[in-house]
Amino acid sequence: MDDLIVKFLQEDITADEVSRLKDWLALSDHKEYFREYFLTWKYASMQGNHEFDPEKAFNKLQYKLHNLSEGQDEEKIQVITRRRALVNMILKWAAVFLIFIACGAILYNIIRSVNSDSPSKQENVEITVPMGSKSKIKLPDGTVVWLNAGSILTYDQIFGEKTRDLHLSGEGYFIVAQNKRIPFVVHTSDVIIRAVGTEFNIKAYPDEDKIETILVKGSIFIQKHTDNKAKDKNTNEKGRLLTPGEKAIVYRVGFKTHGTDVSQNTSNPFDETAKDKLESISIIQSNTLHETTWKSSRWVIKDESIAGLKMLLERHYNIVIKKIDTELMNYRFSGTIENETLEEVMEIIALTIPMSYSINKGSVTLQFDKTLLNKYQNAYN
Repeated sequence: MDDLIVKFLQEDITADEVSRLKDWLALSDHKEYFREYFLTWKYASMQGNHEFDPEKAFNKLQYKLHNLSEGQDEEKIQVITRRRALVNMILKWAAVFLIFIACGAILYNIIRSVNSDSPSKQENVEITVPMGSKSKIKLPDGTVVWLNAGSILTYDQIFGEKTRDLHLSGEGYFIVAQNKRIPFVVHTSDVIIRAVGTEFNIKAYPDEDKIETILVKGSIFIQKHTDNKAKDKNTNEKGRLLTPGEKAIVYRVGFKTHGTDVSQNTSNPFDETAKDKLESISIIQSNTLHETTWKSSRWVIKDESIAGLKMLLERHYNIVIKKIDTELMNYRFSGTIENETLEEVMEIIALTIPMSYSINKGSVTLQFDKTLLNKYQNAYN
């Protein structure tokens, strides 16, 4: 009789079997046995549902048993049986489908994990500072970096784990976190700077004829690239070790500024020949306080040429100085800029240089003003 009870509970029973089951339940004590069998089966199928009501469920079962024996014929019960089989088949295929999805997800995560652990697959982190702004960041190894306007700093996502190499285009001030095991290496277009725990400034804009490195604290070792086609591999072994207060200057070979080749530039503060300047790292003493004030709110400019001032102002104010009269190129400017607007700075420059200016939607023109020149000459005479 247990087989009939199971068939009934699984809704896989014929009308004749329902009649036999009902006759069996009419005998004494059979109903109590059936009740215990049903409750045991029902509890096992509930899977932790604590809201199950045994009495309500059993009454519902009796009602169903009565209806099957009295009102349903063989065909209706067979329809229920076929429907049950169809549902079971669908559930089996759904389970197989879910297993395939789960396996695919696991395999995808494994492949992704392997790829993320491979340095060659890593995407670089690139920090770009737009014109007219500055940025202060902290690298994964704890190094603090100030980036000037128009600068780009690039490093990989595993920076600080095995290497501390990064690439700089523009100007950056570095306070390097101490790590004697992993040197801190900055790559620019023409030079490589190595440090352990130190403080220094690098100016390596692509539109300037030289790269300047100023050491504030500690020590750094600077080398030139010997082959521009293999910048990251081959370096000149004859590098220079800097001490605090020194500035290293490296001129770019073949660089032209204002249509003049750098080898013909006679404004450099060295007694070496032009060829020697291009092939060597020149070291001079520097006022580190003045030359690194760009990162603070009080920016000190000292004895800057008009050509150099042009580039400083373009980056700081995000403008373009389209024209400068040639008569102005022989003048130099010194001053301090804090929160002044572009117009205010132009007025300050015009107090020391015979210059007039015009500003039109971010485009600036600087003209030589002979009237101002005469005025200044008369004031000094």
